Amino acid sequence: MKRLAFVEFALGQEDRPAMAKTLDRMGFSPTPLGPEVEVWQQGQAAILLNSAPQGFAHDYWERRGPSVCALGLEVAQAGPVLERAKALGYALLQGDHPWPALEGPEGSLLYLLEPGQAPWRSAPSPAHLEGFDHLAWVLPTGQLLARLLFYRAVLKLHSTPTVEIPDPSGYIQSQALENPEGSLRLVLNIPQSGGSLASRFLLEHYGGGVQHLALQSRDILATVAYLKAREAPLLEIPENYYLDLEARWGLAPEFAQRLQAHALLYDANQGQFFQAYLPTEEGLFFFEVVERQGGYRGYGEANAPIRLAAQARWLHRAS
Repeated sequence: MKRLAFVEFALGQEDRPAMAKTLDRMGFSPTPLGPEVEVWQQGQAAILLNSAPQGFAHDYWERRGPSVCALGLEVAQAGPVLERAKALGYALLQGDHPWPALEGPEGSLLYLLEPGQAPWRSAPSPAHLEGFDHLAWVLPTGQLLARLLFYRAVLKLHSTPTVEIPDPSGYIQSQALENPEGSLRLVLNIPQSGGSLASRFLLEHYGGGVQHLALQSRDILATVAYLKAREAPLLEIPENYYLDLEARWGLAPEFAQRLQAHALLYDANQGQFFQAYLPTEEGLFFFEVVERQGGYRGYGEANAPIRLAAQARWLHRAS
């Protein structure tokens, strides 16, 4: 596995304007791919909006509502991956696009593309976004082991240790899968209680799916400045978080104030990690923007309780 090449949203006609507005504010530009199908690009990140009146995406939207219906994974060679899948009993499926596909979580599709097969190339990056960093999938209880087997055996991804993330209404079991280069990262989240945001996502989407999509920034301060200038909504982080950061990490007050002014979350281990979140009109789905510095390999797990509480407040105000 080389990287996440694209993410495809299944949308109804009424859902499309809101998502297009969000992507436009984030600096993505659209190119038509076919009737009611567009690819929105920035850097190497490609997001497909599919509201065609028939086909796989349409059927997925009818079952699940507006949601991510497919991923495109770039592989060096699709043949060996398909052979492993067949040997383990996974069926080859047909979607709306010409690439071979395997079944992903909750009836979604995983398309396999070899380099150069996508009918688009890299695009300008006005918001300094270079590509995808990771995505987070919410799964119902009981599906984790089956999906881990698929990703390890078929896609040859390596899993990281399980993390328990506290939510204001319970706990979420989280496990990441990565390729050795760190250029493909998937996070699987399984809610352990009925009141968490992940549990609400399961209920509203009639099962699991992609709850958030993280994009790589080469300069997150410039990215946030661009987003603010385009009036993109940023998740508000409480002031006490930044006071705690100063004490916990020994940060200079000026640095903490800069983080606060840009609504950034911060973490560090071998390197540094910066995060900003963008709510969407879809509510329980959101975008994340991250910058990794100095070999950081985590996902900002220490910030998850603060982020989840902030999202809960945002959803309460939005309702």
